Amino acid sequence: MDNTYSWQNLFQRQHHIRQLSEGPFGSYIDEFAVFIQGQHYGRRTIQRALCSADRFARWLMERDLQLSDAHEATLTRYRNSLGRCEGGGWPHRVKGLHLAVRFLEAKGIGKRQPALPIHCSSPIEECLGQFDGYLERVVGAARSTRQRYRPILLRFAGMCFGSSAPDWSLLSADNLTAFILGEAAHAKGFGRKVLGSRSARSCVFW
Repeated sequence: MDNTYSWQNLFQRQHHIRQLSEGPFGSYIDEFAVFIQGQHYGRRTIQRALCSADRFARWLMERDLQLSDAHEATLTRYRNSLGRCEGGGWPHRVKGLHLAVRFLEAKGIGKRQPALPIHCSSPIEECLGQFDGYLERVVGAARSTRQRYRPILLRFAGMCFGSSAPDWSLLSADNLTAFILGEAAHAKGFGRKVLGSRSARSCVFW
């Protein structure tokens, strides 16, 4: 059953609808809305993603850039130009923006950057190279996220397997718990503790 709905229903004010429709992202706004709905995101996330895409496209236009210039490096420049909130997170205007970049890449408009260069000098490095590809192509993880995961996963694999080829089927909940506790003991700040836990779990479930 088709559960898609008109994105205009997410906005109560007509000037918001007109702004999105007539903006530099306007020619793709309908397709983008359907694209996000197809991934089963909630209405609030879709609303934010549409607004974020519009603001990002206007930022590109102000710098004589096109939607074809939308990729992770440009997205990083945009985020940095806005700065972080007092709590350390990114402002709402960038929420869901990675979905817009993925949409443009899927249409062949955005310039997809190659996967992180991996120099496979060990079985663990080779395995993590495959996992990096999975994070990029399947999960859609940003380049910066994959860069933060990599050293954590290297430590996790090294603790569990040494220099041998990883066999993830041998891992148990005790292995994961021991690693997370060890990371938490050395990490500073709640965010770093969460990142270590999340990256290790994602690799195990992969």
